[in-house]
Amino acid sequence: MMVAVGPAATDIGNITLVCLVVFLAQAGTPQRALVSGLLAFCGGLLQTAFSLALWPVRPRAPERRALAALYAELARAASQPSAATEAPPATAQSTEAQTALASLGGDHSLEAERYLALLSQAERMRLALPILARLRIRLSREPDTAPAAPIVESALTLSARLLDSIGDSLAAGKPAEPRPECLEELHALGEKLRAAGSDNAMLHDARIQIDALAGQLRSALELSARLSPAGSDEFDRRESAQPWSLRLAGVLARVQANLHWESAALRHAIRLAACVAIAFSLTHRGRRAVIGRR
Repeated sequence: MMVAVGPAATDIGNITLVCLVVFLAQAGTPQRALVSGLLAFCGGLLQTAFSLALWPVRPRAPERRALAALYAELARAASQPSAATEAPPATAQSTEAQTALASLGGDHSLEAERYLALLSQAERMRLALPILARLRIRLSREPDTAPAAPIVESALTLSARLLDSIGDSLAAGKPAEPRPECLEELHALGEKLRAAGSDNAMLHDARIQIDALAGQLRSALELSARLSPAGSDEFDRRESAQPWSLRLAGVLARVQANLHWESAALRHAIRLAACVAIAFSLTHRGRRAVIGRR
């Protein structure tokens, strides 16, 4: 059932089961059991020391570089919109980022989910930016909506600034600047479009795109800050400050949520328990048969 909790808990559960099976197959005196337990305990301490020694080494460097390149290209596309006949912006960088993050699909750790969420937000903005750029061109062509074109242009400029900040944060491994003034200005630009006229379809579409882009940028800023060493340490300190009961309740709630027949984790647990029980039964019968022959 630890499959439902995460990869680390799954590994611990598998190792515990294997050790249990191996040691149960070996009969021994209490003294021998004590020595074996002490040796296993010392081995666990050694592995813990190795894990702690590797903490300063931050993994996910290729994934971070790929996402940084993607956000940097999105910033360039926001400041210099491409023509309608060209491919969507950052196509090559998006493909590279998807390839780099493909191995995280089966990793349900918090860090992996943040990387995948950053990629998802980038993909949404990669489609929203060309739409907003084309709406700006269409607005500038109509006399009634021409005054709204500079508003959309300002939204693209602010988006480019925020995207560039996210890309620099991912490349340097440092938290991005929150830039709350830019996010507030984006929200204010959406309100200006709302006040300019709610009956016009193009103005309505532009306002929706700006509001969605502001939310995506806010989410990406928070995610990139959590991926930096300082942001990750701050998040860990905040989580460790919670009482043990709350942290344990979260794990138990996840396990309880998988206690139904449609859960793959429960079916895996039942199959594994049945296989271990059958294997032990066959082993004991074989052992008794050998002893009886002797």
